[in-house]
Amino acid sequence: DGSNNPLGIKTKVANINFYPYIYVKDLVAFFVLVFSLSIFIFYFPNALGEPDNYLEADPYSTPAHIVPEWYFLPFYAILRVIPNKVGGILAMGGAIVMLFLYPLLNTSLLRSGNFRPVYAVIFWLFVSDFCLLGWAGTTPVDDYFRFIGITVSVGYFSFFIFGGLFVGWLEKFLMLHATKMGGSNKGCSTNSNNLLTTPSYKVGVVDYLTPRDIS
Repeated sequence: DGSNNPLGIKTKVANINFYPYIYVKDLVAFFVLVFSLSIFIFYFPNALGEPDNYLEADPYSTPAHIVPEWYFLPFYAILRVIPNKVGGILAMGGAIVMLFLYPLLNTSLLRSGNFRPVYAVIFWLFVSDFCLLGWAGTTPVDDYFRFIGITVSVGYFSFFIFGGLFVGWLEKFLMLHATKMGGSNKGCSTNSNNLLTTPSYKVGVVDYLTPRDIS
């Protein structure tokens, strides 16, 4: 469609120009987003806020249950599951830093998830885990909800290990094995040192992972 490159390789095909087609498409999506946010800002400014924040401050009494703004909830959940203050701050900061480091942790040759079914499953598990983190940030502090918070926090950091490092290594191993088997069946030799860096290998990955109708 001209707006992305799921194959991850350069191809000589007819593409749609970014301007004006993709530009106008993105511009429409931008205005829809601004319009949706404007409804909350001008008509329902308190819809996503915490009612306790409007109570009169009492310097002699700390609220039993503190809830931050909704966009801080997942990271607040990670912060409070660690009893140590410094450890909680480091974990919360690390959760944000990991999002920026993920492109460096991704060991797969394909940057798109269109042809990576295992990664797609792990990704949607990560999305579900992130939503559970947000919910855990709204729950009161007790042993039951703290256990849930620890579990989903571990799941959050596990995504960057399994979704980035492990799945990439697994895909390389499986595709290298499949390519070697295909080369040996055809009576040709393959150099494993250079195979993983060739465009033909990437095409082989896509061809291997693309479902086919065998009927």
